[in-house]
Amino acid sequence: MNFILLAYITNPKHKISEFVPVNYEKYGKIRSLVTPTIFLISLLVCFFDPGTGRMVLFLIPFAMAYIGRKIRKENAVVISHPGKKVKKR
Repeated sequence: MNFILLAYITNPKHKISEFVPVNYEKYGKIRSLVTPTIFLISLLVCFFDPGTGRMVLFLIPFAMAYIGRKIRKENAVVISHPGKKVKKR
């Protein structure tokens, strides 16, 4: 649901948001898909080993941290607005 909402808001043809940085859009979409994916993996593991299946849910914060680090590292250049200069960190 969050993925669909974010995709709709960031689509320029809908004219809902004025400017959304590409890195924010990418991070939001990936983040909205990670939690349900880990829940589905946990559900599948629960059929074979219920104890381990419950422990899989503890991967969610680590996955979020990993994704955050990866996105920040990929986007060393930050664009504040399309008409302004590009800043480097």
